[in-house]
Amino acid sequence: MADPRQLAQLHRIAQIRRDRGAVALADAGQARAAEDAALARVAAAEQAALAAADAAIRAFADDPACAQAQLWRRIARDRAGTAAQLTREQGRRRDGAVAAQDHARAALLQAEVRVDQAAVRATAARRAASTRLEERAAEDLFVPGRKP
Repeated sequence: MADPRQLAQLHRIAQIRRDRGAVALADAGQARAAEDAALARVAAAEQAALAAADAAIRAFADDPACAQAQLWRRIARDRAGTAAQLTREQGRRRDGAVAAQDHARAALLQAEVRVDQAAVRATAARRAASTRLEERAAEDLFVPGRKP
């Protein structure tokens, strides 16, 4: 049986959990924004590396030292590939951060539902107890053989 103090405590606990969940969601949002900025920087670096590779190819295309052109091309493409790999890895990390944010949001909603269910059960228990007390009081007032 839940008394008003227990219900108030349940509501305080629910509010604390909601506040913590909101802070966690805000932190996840900030992490996601930082991740997006990092992805943009990596994508820009990848584009710069590809542009450098193309510039190197154009610069050495007419050069008799074609081996040097191939070397520059390979270096530039390797750097671009590394940048692309970093972009993919950060994309996976970002997907993980989004999943963590979704998980935090779901956990917050689940906690709110549990607290609400507990409050409903406590209210039902309080009503049932009140009804039982009223029935007992009525039974105590009833005396056999006495007219009401």
